[in-house]
Amino acid sequence: MKNLMNFRMMCAVLLAAFVLVSCADKGSDLLSMVPKETKFAVLVKPLDLAKKADLQNLALKNVSKETFDQINAFFNGDMGVDPAEVVMFEYQNNFWALFNVKDEGKLSSALTDFGYGKESVNGCNIYSEGSDRIAVKDGLGMLTTVYNADLTNVAGNIDRFIKLPEGQSVVSIPKFAESMSGKDAHIYLNTGAFYEMAQKENGGPYGSREVAEMVKQMPMYEELIQSHAYFSLNFEKNDLICHSVVLDSEGKNINGKFNLKNLDKDMLEFFDEKATAVMGFAIPDEYIGFMADAIAKEAGSDPALGNMVRNAVNSLEGNMAIGGTLANLQDWQANGYTAVIKFKKDMLPSVKTLLGQQLATMGATPDSEGNYSVPVKQGLTLNVVFKDDYLCVSNAAIPEKTFASSSNAGKFSGKTGVIYVDMPKGSILASAATMAAGVDLSGYFYAWSDDEQSEAVLHIDDNPESNILKLIIKTVDGMK
Repeated sequence: MKNLMNFRMMCAVLLAAFVLVSCADKGSDLLSMVPKETKFAVLVKPLDLAKKADLQNLALKNVSKETFDQINAFFNGDMGVDPAEVVMFEYQNNFWALFNVKDEGKLSSALTDFGYGKESVNGCNIYSEGSDRIAVKDGLGMLTTVYNADLTNVAGNIDRFIKLPEGQSVVSIPKFAESMSGKDAHIYLNTGAFYEMAQKENGGPYGSREVAEMVKQMPMYEELIQSHAYFSLNFEKNDLICHSVVLDSEGKNINGKFNLKNLDKDMLEFFDEKATAVMGFAIPDEYIGFMADAIAKEAGSDPALGNMVRNAVNSLEGNMAIGGTLANLQDWQANGYTAVIKFKKDMLPSVKTLLGQQLATMGATPDSEGNYSVPVKQGLTLNVVFKDDYLCVSNAAIPEKTFASSSNAGKFSGKTGVIYVDMPKGSILASAATMAAGVDLSGYFYAWSDDEQSEAVLHIDDNPESNILKLIIKTVDGMK
């Protein structure tokens, strides 16, 4: 028996490298065999991604030559498996993978060398080692990991997948096929199935029955638990792009039903022009009301406290932002941190009065403009600033040159939520990343959402490799 651990390592390398990547420019026949009730499904096309990763010319430090040769044998078809396409999914709380088999003789020989035993059940060849089961029938391969499995059930499942009626397959979900094609990677999540699974856990999905019941009162709750989320990834020369969309049971975009509002870019006036990270989001009015009622209930039996909390939360306009400027990795107090909250028009004066009373008990006194400096500990003072409709809390003064005037401010226009992390060449963050990875790294991370979709981009400047996928694999390999 050859080294079984090498086979498992090979599988791990393949899954790690390709579970997030595929080139799916057309519908998958394998997806039509995935039951509709699955909690998730992942479509991968290893052969196409091997080309993007330049696998034949990829030198890895922490993968043995034997394992690497086995990986190449998989891609060359020497193991009898068609490497063009693999589908992974959940079914009845087990993990399954489907793939096409070109030559079962070669596959049988390879599995035997890896220590797998072989049995034939109802016209299906089943290869077993430990809890691993690989079933092959009519040119279809099925991998699953089950404990104390009846091989008759394993054979029955591959028959079920092969003969699955179209109406019982995930491809019958409205817009499923369209949402699972065209990019380098495709992942599907059945939101309702995940929620039902969480409900069966001890304490419910939110830790208590009371909280679970409260969540059911959340706006759009029914639409959310019946929704379907799709994630697509694309690997380019300098960018890894993740696009996501959430569709309702009819295949319609769900974002537009939330009454989302755009970010108020005036919040960027409180952040430094060279801020390392800024995150902003706008909460819909319906959710502010929901949060106000929920938090008020947590106040207990004190009606006065409950009303005060409810009024305070209802005074929020919905726009919020946090961020900071990295100056020192060893001394966190040396970095700049800022949080901004926007209040509804004419509500800030009353908030200022209430907050001022609390700050006074901490020994803070207002300056001539009614703002406060609150000493927290030696070397750390928080500045509480009231300006127009905004409350800003920061350990730094409001900068003269702000993020609103920077070239990156445009990334916040027309968006309902944004996360931006800047890592320019020569910055502390870029230097730290370069040291950790052993590769010269600089760039940025930019995630955003609007009333239709969401997207996240990891951008690397001056990528020395042919594709960012190859850079990621080499970087991870070098960090081990």
